[in-house]
Amino acid sequence: MDKIFKIEICYRNMAVDLWLPATDYQLLDAIDKLGFTQAVKPTIDIYQYGDGFQNLSEVMEKDGLDLFELNALARRLSQFELEDMIALHALVFTRLEREESNIPIRELLDLAYSTDCCEVHPGVDTYKELGHFYVENGMLPELKDVPEAALPFLNYEEIGRKLSMEECGMLAPGGYVTQTSDLLEVSKSMEFAPPPNPDYTILLEISKGHPTNDNEKTVLLSLPAEPAAMDAALTAVGAWDWMEAGIRCLDCRVPSLIPHIGGDDNVAHINCLAQVIQEMNDKEVRKFKAVLEAVEELSVLGATQIADVLDEYLYSPQLIYPEDLARDFLASSMGERALDTLSGFVNLFGYGEALMKQQNCVQTEYGMVSREDGQEPKHTALDDQGPQAGMTM
Repeated sequence: MDKIFKIEICYRNMAVDLWLPATDYQLLDAIDKLGFTQAVKPTIDIYQYGDGFQNLSEVMEKDGLDLFELNALARRLSQFELEDMIALHALVFTRLEREESNIPIRELLDLAYSTDCCEVHPGVDTYKELGHFYVENGMLPELKDVPEAALPFLNYEEIGRKLSMEECGMLAPGGYVTQTSDLLEVSKSMEFAPPPNPDYTILLEISKGHPTNDNEKTVLLSLPAEPAAMDAALTAVGAWDWMEAGIRCLDCRVPSLIPHIGGDDNVAHINCLAQVIQEMNDKEVRKFKAVLEAVEELSVLGATQIADVLDEYLYSPQLIYPEDLARDFLASSMGERALDTLSGFVNLFGYGEALMKQQNCVQTEYGMVSREDGQEPKHTALDDQGPQAGMTM
């Protein structure tokens, strides 16, 4: 999916960056990092817009943004073709002519789903071009008897202007638009809430060739899967074997792995990783995500190997920033009362950084990570065990 909005989500003293539309697991991951509930809205700022949607910044109501409403809008906009883009421009201009105030997200969502209620003629940018379009396509019965030799002498601009007024049409950026049916109100029936846990651990898009080729047939494959389901996916796209198939990861319970799954990865290895992650409970998955970030290991084989030795790592989800570590250390050493006295005189951030360096502790978005043996958290490939180390089913 095309990325539409890059946002910063702030809650309490933490912030997370996220591109929308986000997958279900990416949304759940952001909620997990920040710890907010549906009853309490975090602060959301949009600081980057995808190509073609920069103008939304000028018309969108940005106070009190809701993450799930905004993601629903981004998901719809990511499906746009050229005609949809032109139609939305016209619908937005019409709305602003009627009411000058900025447009709430739910109203923008209705407009975005109403582009099929419009007829669009791309490339018609002036009244003169509109007049030519109607005349040259024989769409004006009153001119059917006009000799061809007389056509160059017609006032095409006036013809286009008159037709536009009669049809209540609009010259929008990119083309001419007329509304052909009532606009939809889809937002009234939509639910804007955290998504439920998906019924897959890893979701793949399978194609016969390159997965970004629009001409290739694609199917979705939910992992972990039995061999029969994997063979059925190959058959559905017309591939003889996995060497001929294209693989792209659409979603994963560990979102940081999404861009690193697919391509030349062995699908059996991906399936094994999915099995390993599926067997983890929520606390183990959070620790797994933190350790992967700490050791900077995002390959399929490397992530599977990390899962096998997860017990070798210490994870403190309550410690996010260096000062958290300093407070925790001083409180356990001297007591809360002494900490309250010292906190006004000690550089907790600097002391926390010193403790992190001393203890080989790494700060992640999920909390602090270190190793039980005190060594620096880093991934060492298990080359001596062969390429499928840790890949047993």
